[in-house]
Amino acid sequence: MIYDMDNRRYAYEYELNEWKRDYHDTDGEVMDDQQLYWHVPSLFDDGDWIEDDEDSINAWLDETYGAGHTITYGEAVSELKEYQPDATKEYWEWPMEDFHSDYEEEL
Repeated sequence: MIYDMDNRRYAYEYELNEWKRDYHDTDGEVMDDQQLYWHVPSLFDDGDWIEDDEDSINAWLDETYGAGHTITYGEAVSELKEYQPDATKEYWEWPMEDFHSDYEEEL
């Protein structure tokens, strides 16, 4: 019985890790709930999550507005706030209410 429970726990954790791989920041990296991001809200989805560093902010500004050619982190943040005044710096959290596993109820 314990062996079966270990297999179910492994299956649950495997499904959870596969599900987490679907969440990416604007750099294409898997999101990390221990890291700060700039969140640019959207009316149609969860918005964009930009990693909190100069290169990521500049890359997003370049792709979105053809801007983002700043030299310092402070300039990049100022330009981001100029184009997206609603952007906020926050920790991202896994939307666990969206995750479901058949093994979850059995654990």
